[in-house]
Amino acid sequence: MGSFVLHGNIIDSESPERLRVAADSYLVCEEGRCTGVFSALPERFSGLPLTDFGDRLILPGMTDLHLHAPQFAFRGLGMDLELLDWLNARTFPEEAKYADLSYAALAYGQFVDCLRRSATTRVVVFGTVHPAATTLLMELLEASGLVSYVGKVNMDRDCPEALREADAAASLAATEQWLASARFAHTKPILTPRFVPSCSDALLQGLGELAARRGLPVQSHLSENLGEIALVQSLCPQTDFYAEAYDRCGLLSQPCIMAHCVHCPPEEQDLLQARGVFIAHSPLSNSNLSSGIAPVSAYLARGLRVGLRHDGKSVPRHGGGHPRLEAPLASARRHHCAPDGRAGVLSGHARRRCVLRRGRLL
Repeated sequence: MGSFVLHGNIIDSESPERLRVAADSYLVCEEGRCTGVFSALPERFSGLPLTDFGDRLILPGMTDLHLHAPQFAFRGLGMDLELLDWLNARTFPEEAKYADLSYAALAYGQFVDCLRRSATTRVVVFGTVHPAATTLLMELLEASGLVSYVGKVNMDRDCPEALREADAAASLAATEQWLASARFAHTKPILTPRFVPSCSDALLQGLGELAARRGLPVQSHLSENLGEIALVQSLCPQTDFYAEAYDRCGLLSQPCIMAHCVHCPPEEQDLLQARGVFIAHSPLSNSNLSSGIAPVSAYLARGLRVGLRHDGKSVPRHGGGHPRLEAPLASARRHHCAPDGRAGVLSGHARRRCVLRRGRLL
């Protein structure tokens, strides 16, 4: 963790509706924590190293709430398919390749290199069902200086044999094996049932118990596609709506991120709000797979917690989205400021900052 001072025009968001601008000011970081922003540098900080960015903007790093690392290798393909067909035609065949650690090292290496060149400094990631490959992904992210949560995926039904774990007990045992190796300073584990269609009731129940016992967060998918929702209803006829399948297993009672949430009925929204679930909104993925338009404005108006995510099928090659930003982003990543998610906290790798001047990242 570093201690330093940055000078420039500092911008952050003090609320979802309001940006805060501190022109010609100083941001002070001590041992990885943001001490404050000052119009004049207090004398007690005068001994800290100072970087002067003049009239350029200093922005917090971006947080990506949901990203499929294995989908990076085939981004942009299969956009003529809806969710369930796309999983079978594109995603599952690709994820099966990660049983081969040499392939995983190559693909994940490119993924992490691209991610660290982007404006994203905090990310929540799906791996695959393979414990060794998922640990490898965590090692690469830890070495990158990014702060992340990474999940080994759980699936014991309704998926190709190459990815289907033998049963709930085998999936839970593989998860425990992975957790034993997932010990990093800035890369933390998150339990990851892929979604209800690929997880048996016994597996969801076991993961809920594991989350409660070890205090682990959870990530999955919810109400992304109408065909998916109909399938969940057929698999879980005892539930009134999709999210109940997770909740009755205790999976929404831990810190939880649910991706998409395009077609949540009011009672499902009530449950998400009561449990404090984070919604990971993915407008690009929802458009690419014709899933629909999530009513994000309505979610925000009623107080639901919503963040953005790239997903994976829509990750740009160099993380910047626009080709004219790729080279500037590669330069800017050396100086990127990464907020911790808690107020007033910066990551241990906060010496990197994104700086913007006249619409250009520098």
